[in-house]
Amino acid sequence: MTPRVPTSFIVLGCAFVTACGGGGDSGGGGGGANVGRFWAATGDAEYVALVDSANDTIENIPANDQVEHVAVGAGAVWATTVSETVLRLDPKTHAIVATISGFDAIRSIVANDTSVWVADNGNGNTVPPRVRRIDPATNTIVGSFEAHEVNDEYHELRATSSGVYLQIDNGFSVVRIDPKADAVLESVDLGKGGGYGGGELAIAGEDVWAADQYSNFLHHLSASPLAKVHEYTLDQRFDGDMTVGDGKVFIEDTDAHSVGVFDASDGSLEHEIQAGESIKHLSYRNGILVVALSYTGNGEVLLFEPGGKKLKTLHAVYAEELAFE
Repeated sequence: MTPRVPTSFIVLGCAFVTACGGGGDSGGGGGGANVGRFWAATGDAEYVALVDSANDTIENIPANDQVEHVAVGAGAVWATTVSETVLRLDPKTHAIVATISGFDAIRSIVANDTSVWVADNGNGNTVPPRVRRIDPATNTIVGSFEAHEVNDEYHELRATSSGVYLQIDNGFSVVRIDPKADAVLESVDLGKGGGYGGGELAIAGEDVWAADQYSNFLHHLSASPLAKVHEYTLDQRFDGDMTVGDGKVFIEDTDAHSVGVFDASDGSLEHEIQAGESIKHLSYRNGILVVALSYTGNGEVLLFEPGGKKLKTLHAVYAEELAFE
């Protein structure tokens, strides 16, 4: 295919222009706050965005389709579309160099140094849910397997050095996948009521965290072997995205447009960080909580200290999901 090339370069804080006086709004100090470079899936905006938080710049790469999920690994950037394809972007030229099809209902994507995994929910009829593995050497699907049960609803994929982890909504389970083979190593069932978890999955080092928002539990698991460590009661209002880091668990309260900061050692709620608008995605990077807002103005990503101080606002960034280099 003919590579698509970037069509816009923006100084953050000055949306859709090529130059302006000053950089991004510090939003309360800390203008030098830096989480490095990250890629954003922008949904309806139909492009993949490369954001440099140190230099306050953004580059938009047209995808000609809505982009839902994004991952970085295996020497490339990988983005999924609503047309159920995976786009491969060259991180140096920022061009789309391959389009991979053969998926039915993509829910998540993750990559490491050698492979890319896609959680595919199937078509609800003849094709059951599958985890599909892409070989970056050939840009083709080379592995496909069921991770749990035939009627599962796959949700999120995460990865560590120990394995690839899949969260399954119905019954609420977490599965550990062998990163070197198309096989499940072990699974842990966490659901309390036999219903759908509607939860989130996050990993810090060798600790796995799963928020079961159906049964209102926050689960702490060890990564290898995959096993329960602790279980904490979770207030039902914390029902949105989640991230972890530096001994904290951050969970979104979707109604209050806030983020609850929990102590990872005992599951207690320490305080809440107000985002001011609806939150789409949470990440934690370089000791900074990264909060992507849901289509506010021209799009915004907020950077906070874990204690709640706003460090910076990155303007003109629509973000369904973020992936860091």
